[in-house]
Amino acid sequence: MEYKIIKVSDLVYRPIRDIRQYVVEKLKTNIKKDGYNPARLISVIKEDDKYIIADGSHRYNAIKSLGITEVPCAIYDDTADFYTVSVSCNQAEDVYAPIDLFDWLEIIKYLRDDKKLTQEQVATIIKWSAKQVSDYERIIKSTSPTNIELAKLHQVGRGELNSPNGELNFTEGWFREIVGLNEVNQKIIIDEYIKNEGKLKGVSLKEKVKKLKMYEEMIDYIGENIIDTTISKKTIFDDIYNDVYLTMEQLKKYVAGINEKAQTRLINADCLTVINKIPDKTISLLVTDPPYGIDYVSNRRVLESKVTVPIKNDDKKAFELLDKTLELLKSKFVDNPHLYVFCSWKNYPEFKEIISKYHEIKNVIVWDKGNHGAGDLSGNYGERYELIIFAGSGQRNIKYPRPDNIQLYPKVSKLEHPTQKPVELLKFLIEKSSSNKEVIIDPFMGVGSTAVACIYTGNPCIGIEIDEKYFKIANRRVTEERDRLKK
Repeated sequence: MEYKIIKVSDLVYRPIRDIRQYVVEKLKTNIKKDGYNPARLISVIKEDDKYIIADGSHRYNAIKSLGITEVPCAIYDDTADFYTVSVSCNQAEDVYAPIDLFDWLEIIKYLRDDKKLTQEQVATIIKWSAKQVSDYERIIKSTSPTNIELAKLHQVGRGELNSPNGELNFTEGWFREIVGLNEVNQKIIIDEYIKNEGKLKGVSLKEKVKKLKMYEEMIDYIGENIIDTTISKKTIFDDIYNDVYLTMEQLKKYVAGINEKAQTRLINADCLTVINKIPDKTISLLVTDPPYGIDYVSNRRVLESKVTVPIKNDDKKAFELLDKTLELLKSKFVDNPHLYVFCSWKNYPEFKEIISKYHEIKNVIVWDKGNHGAGDLSGNYGERYELIIFAGSGQRNIKYPRPDNIQLYPKVSKLEHPTQKPVELLKFLIEKSSSNKEVIIDPFMGVGSTAVACIYTGNPCIGIEIDEKYFKIANRRVTEERDRLKK
């Protein structure tokens, strides 16, 4: 090492940590008053014809601002490591602005990320143990830059000229307590620490962190287990932070309750008014048997008259209704929905044209009922099948094993609706095209067969029926089925 007066213009400032502007201003005031103290050398490393400042960055900024042209320096040759010299100088003498937690974080981050040094190499340079370096690295990896900056604003020695010292001394040991929390909860702790002027530490800090960690687990549980897409999760989160739920068990009971209510949501209304209120991108599967537009009235004599009444909207307006329904549902579907729409060979062309406006028709499934229905018993063939248009958008796979497009399921023997579909068939379709937490919609649910099928598959179901009588039957069937399964 040699000592030499060097031109300020030959010095190169290489940032190693934040400059405290109030320190620079204080130095300027002292230099103006008493002159520059030649005993305070700036440590530099010689590289070619330039001198890299390793220690004395605050003094350099002060003299440069004052227009001083020369300054005494301690010169290390180019074999010296910049960070080793800098750290050593800052630790070995009474410096104006000692390296604090946030400086160390920046230094370690630079050495690890930019210089690509190992943990052991960093430890050697800054004369720490590898364990100490690891502790600081955990803060770097687990704390958001925003929270670091917030804490830095209140750190001792980092204020402005008129307020040179922050109120608090954030340390690695203090941060070690909060690094396991998420960004939001870390900020809550930091804010409270600042507000309480550093009193949140020790046992009180540990207890606060423990509570916030439980809040995080509760929020994760809500995200993974709540099935009602219409409920405000933010409201539940607010309740969690307001200590409405003191234990995880209390929260689980609450979620179980609302899930049971949401599992089947039956609505007696015009589906067009209901669909508008459904949140966007929440429906994964449509399974429905809409009015066919053929003035359907069953003439099977064995049926009671109460089942053979005409179906509401089952006239030519049914095509307009289906079109408008699919148009409104377009934004309510996730990006890759599947659709199963029952129809007859008589209205297949119209249904195909309407559905094709909104989704790709992938196939037509033939539902083989096992025996023919009523009709012209002597002048025509027996109607043994119905069609199911299978459509979709995006990429959604059919569950293995791959099914045939002819499916044999016996028709319902005891009808409560003229076109009632078998629950087992609907259950099959739902299971092939969805997971058990995805929401199913049936905007023309009749007596609720889709909703009953969803009880077995575990899917949330939105069932809409305009006819009050059929709606009440659907409610009864769902309640009965649920009660039966609980026994």
